[in-house]
Amino acid sequence: MAGAQKQYEKWGFIDKAGQWVIKPQFDWVGEFHDGLALVAAGEKGGYSEKMGYIDRTGKYMWKPTK
Repeated sequence: MAGAQKQYEKWGFIDKAGQWVIKPQFDWVGEFHDGLALVAAGEKGGYSEKMGYIDRTGKYMWKPTK
């Protein structure tokens, strides 16, 4: 995976070819470490509203919490 990319005010992740691996859906994302990334999605744009960890496929490993 190449890294985080922003599109239309939301963050997702692209591969080295520039293709979306995880579509933009987060207000904030961290880098992947040991296969997990911390992500945040806020109901009103506040990234601290809900935070959780996803794997490299975009599946939540720890569901978002306040």
